[in-house]
Order: sequence, then C-alpha cells, then structure tokens
Amino acid sequence: MTLTFLHTADWQIGKPYNGYQVAAPFLTDARLSVIDRIAAVAIQENARHVLVAGDVFDSVTAPRELLAKFVNHLKAHAGLVWHLLPGNHDPVQAGSLWHPLAALTEHSQHIQLHLTPQPIEIESGAWLLPAPLKAKAMHTDPTAYMDVFETPPGALRIGMAHGSAAAFGTSGDAQVPISPTRDKAARLDYL
Repeated sequence: MTLTFLHTADWQIGKPYNGYQVAAPFLTDARLSVIDRIAAVAIQENARHVLVAGDVFDSVTAPRELLAKFVNHLKAHAGLVWHLLPGNHDPVQAGSLWHPLAALTEHSQHIQLHLTPQPIEIESGAWLLPAPLKAKAMHTDPTAYMDVFETPPGALRIGMAHGSAAAFGTSGDAQVPISPTRDKAARLDYL
C-alpha cells in the first residue's frame, strides 16, 4: 500500500514580531497565507493528508480572532485532511489554545487535532501514531508508546512527533528526546 501525504512543521502562527509592531499584522497574514501555498503543493502532489508535526502555533495562547482566521484558511481546502500536533512551543495543557481551537473545529472532518497519543486509521490500512507534547520540555520520549501499539498486518505505520533524535542546544540536551531507533523499534514506515 502507498499513501502520499505532505509533512510539515514549525508554522509558529501568532509569532509576536517584537520590534515590528507596525508590520506585525501584515507578517501574520503572510504567515497564514503560507497555508494556502502548502495546500497547493499537497494538491499538486495528490496528497490527501497534511501532517503538521508540532509548533503549529508560536505559543500556548492565541487570540480567538487569529484562531478563527487560521481555521478559515484550513477550511478553504476541504479536499485535504489537516493533522495538527502540539509541539514544544504550543503544548496541549490546561488553558492552552487547543481547547478553543477544538471548539472551532469540532464539526470538521478535515481538521484533526491530535491532542492525545491515540493512533488513528487515516485511510484504509494506514495508521497515524501521534505523539503530542504536553510540556515545552520532557524527560521521556513521547514516541515510546509506538513500540507496543499493534496495527493489522501489512498496515502502514506513520509516526508523527516533535522533538529531537540527537542532542542539541547550549546544554547539550534535547528538550524533547526521541530515540534515534524509534522507527525500527516501532516498526514505522515513516517518522
């Protein structure tokens, strides 16, 4: 079985653009318009699914007006299924933007928020195993559960996570460590 999808991350919608207050609304609109360009590439490549693997937003909060604009951009491309995963900039936690966003998207089959590590069959025989973040930094690998989740024989297994398979940063430690062998341990076709 084959499945064509587009994988992207780090949109960081709602970036504050400190020092550019006059231009900030235009820069925000430009960032939102990139969604339309991503959709065009997905459509051109016959990809039905767009996987946004973390840091969809720049922080855990966003004005409702911005969330509504964001949802409108996604809904303008109803032929695509958008899979959104919380990352380290926008972890899912009490009071975060994911809760009002869920209310704005609850009746949409084309916008899937992956707020729990709950695998989902996105096409017949193709399973998405999401690893949403609940904090900006984690000591444990959020993808570890993928090793034991069973899918039917021959199913495609697609892991979706936001983190680092190698240490980086000034301290030398990854903020969200992901095992560099997770793809093999979890029998993933893609991570």
